[in-house]
Amino acid sequence: MPKHMPSHESATPAAEERSDDRSPAPQADGVAGVAATGAGSNRKALSVTRLAHFSLSKPAPIYGEFLGCGVDSLDLGIYVNWGAGWESFGECLEERKQAAAGTQGIALAPDTEYLMMPSGKPPQYRWHLKHPDFDLFLGRSTVPYGPTPNAYVSLSSRLLWSRGLPAATAYLRQHLEALGGTILDLKPSRCDLAADFHIPGGLTFDFLREHRVPINRQISVNMLGDELETYYFGSKKSPIQLRIYDKGKEILSSCKEWFLDVWERETGEDVWRVEYQLRRPVLKEFQINAVDDLPAKLCGMWEHLTTDWFSLRLPDNENTTRRSLHPWWASVSRLGEKFGERNPVQRLRRGSDAKERWLVNHIGGCVKTLAALREKGTLDEAVGDLGELLRAKYHPDTFAEDVRVRKIRRGISVSPEKDFNDEEQEEANPRES
Repeated sequence: MPKHMPSHESATPAAEERSDDRSPAPQADGVAGVAATGAGSNRKALSVTRLAHFSLSKPAPIYGEFLGCGVDSLDLGIYVNWGAGWESFGECLEERKQAAAGTQGIALAPDTEYLMMPSGKPPQYRWHLKHPDFDLFLGRSTVPYGPTPNAYVSLSSRLLWSRGLPAATAYLRQHLEALGGTILDLKPSRCDLAADFHIPGGLTFDFLREHRVPINRQISVNMLGDELETYYFGSKKSPIQLRIYDKGKEILSSCKEWFLDVWERETGEDVWRVEYQLRRPVLKEFQINAVDDLPAKLCGMWEHLTTDWFSLRLPDNENTTRRSLHPWWASVSRLGEKFGERNPVQRLRRGSDAKERWLVNHIGGCVKTLAALREKGTLDEAVGDLGELLRAKYHPDTFAEDVRVRKIRRGISVSPEKDFNDEEQEEANPRES
């Protein structure tokens, strides 16, 4: 079985999270210093001497054998027209739902693989049909109204791993059509990207804390005594959340031992997963408006997530954005092409157009005032004069570095070709690390 086929499953239960990123993180049993990893920690810059001493005295021998990667979870909003047969089908659904009350699900009909579950996903989806390969939630309407889908589906991990993304969505379309629906659109609501590694000895909380960049985002952890089970970076409700966890233990608790065949291993010992959960708001920022948009974006999204949004880096520079990727994490970031073909990907942050308009208006007013003070009568004269003043104030390298930092803070992909000279590209490009 190919090692780069996609998958879906939920991670281990999240630790209690803080409602306000600015408040101190809670202490966890067996975790010394969890509170020191929140937004207020590590703000004091390390000296170059201390950095050099740290990197020499505390080598990071972590390495991992790649086992597989791909789409790990896929939820879709379904825009479907049920046609003339919807009234009788709806009556059947309601009858079976009433019969399913107080049970763990009953057969929708003797000759189908669907179970009718006792509850749907209120208030929008009244009925829940469970199939071995997906969970389908149906609303009352024959057709979708406006931007709201009238059905919703969560594909199973086994379907995604065994068939791959395109075949899995084609399989879903066939089943919906067999139920009498005409598919108008399939819009991703959640998509998880994951990669699995065999890491001898596993990962520790201290290792992740000491190498993570950026350092000022909310984290939480699940620990078993002194052993790390799950590391969460970002809020559970945020558009992006990273989970790094002991997948070998998780498959035992979730009865997914079939992953051993995917990994081609006899046990799941020391198998760890890097998993990014992407919700609808950030999928829109990547211009993913239909499920067919996903394949062309996967490589670029993975590279953005593993270099710009979060990375593990060696403490070899006081400026965290200039640190070298940790060798293991460099291998993680190089997996992009295993997700799909490389295509240009741009993340358009919500509100960026409005922000640009505000900046232009504000700068325009300042330029007019400056032109009046310096007796410049035309736009060309004012802009030329401003350029000379800015070039005198800012060194090109310092300006470029400041722009790079602002890009990373805003989640904008950094292009080495644009931001560094040829000598710096080899050092900065994760594919060369």
